[in-house]
Amino acid sequence: MPAAFRVLIPTLLLALGCASLPVETDYDPAFDFGGYQRFAWLAEKQPLTGDVRLDNPRLHERLRQAIQQTLTASGFDAEAGSADFRVGYHLSLQQRLDVTTLDSHYGYGPGASRWGYGPPETVVREYDEGTLVIDVVDSRSDRLVWRGSAYGRMSESATPEERQDRAQAAVAVILERFPPPPE
Repeated sequence: MPAAFRVLIPTLLLALGCASLPVETDYDPAFDFGGYQRFAWLAEKQPLTGDVRLDNPRLHERLRQAIQQTLTASGFDAEAGSADFRVGYHLSLQQRLDVTTLDSHYGYGPGASRWGYGPPETVVREYDEGTLVIDVVDSRSDRLVWRGSAYGRMSESATPEERQDRAQAAVAVILERFPPPPE
């Protein structure tokens, strides 16, 4: 990995910052989320992943701040001692391939002069896909009751302001589905 890339602070948020992100949720439909008022963090400090791109204190600070602000704006209070639920998150990166075949045909079509035909050209690009997962664990039963995730293509550069905005947007698009509507 080039040194310039290692010191680059990539964030999932570069890819996860827009509302059109694929978002998935999973939860216990029999669980009553109606009594939730207060939350706390699952862990004081995010466990290390071993990937220098993800083990970034600024990235974790942005995510924690975005989660706390989003939950607070939704009417939940941050109270560690008497929390109804605990919240945590996970990050991952996966290398993906984007394969595009371009038809380089020009000129006349079949049946006419064959002048101007060219073979198709296939372009393969590698990119990183980032995933942000947010978990909600019930404090009384100590079990996972809700999980939301979003994923998207990473970009390699952004200003600190763009990173903050994208962190907030990614968290907001996931947490807009929490709590789920009663069934």
